[in-house]
Amino acid sequence: MESSATSGRGTLAGSGARASRFVATTSRCGDGIADAGRGERCDDGNLANDDGCDARCGGCVDPATLSSTWAAVQANVFDRACTACHGDQPTAGLDLRAPGSYTAILDVAAAAGLYQVKRGDHAQSLVWLKMAKSSIGGLDDLPGGGMPFGFPLPRAIVEAFGAWIDAGAPMDGYVLGAEALLVPCDGAKSGASTEPSTPAN
Repeated sequence: MESSATSGRGTLAGSGARASRFVATTSRCGDGIADAGRGERCDDGNLANDDGCDARCGGCVDPATLSSTWAAVQANVFDRACTACHGDQPTAGLDLRAPGSYTAILDVAAAAGLYQVKRGDHAQSLVWLKMAKSSIGGLDDLPGGGMPFGFPLPRAIVEAFGAWIDAGAPMDGYVLGAEALLVPCDGAKSGASTEPSTPAN
């Protein structure tokens, strides 16, 4: 069957085994199988939001629609990987849904003398540390598990999130070093301008 086919039928037979008929279909969001080749980060077997995976299966957001690095953080980090636990019934009281997530995290005190996100310092930012624990490793002295549960974010995304924090976590403009947040899943060029901004103070 060609890789571009949407379905296939056939018969499998092995030496000395009885032939078995099969029907194969292409992967789709909601089938319960996370298909990284289609840009899926998760697939919980349905198209419902806020139940462990979103209706896009953690799929791509067109970077041309993102007006800033902050918009990319919201779309490609929080909306894709965090709001199932930090949404309607927010774990640890942290709601990462738009539009209130920016004020819910920026320079807000968290556990162990850290901040949810400490402007200018990813190493003092609990949200980043939890993601890094899962995606990059180490940080064994950080209490609790890494985030998100079940499917770590790609290292490049976590590092880009850290670059955004270190640049002052600006709400507007694009941050140099955070371009991974603006890369389309298929690797094609985006229409979004990614010129770095001056860090907010």
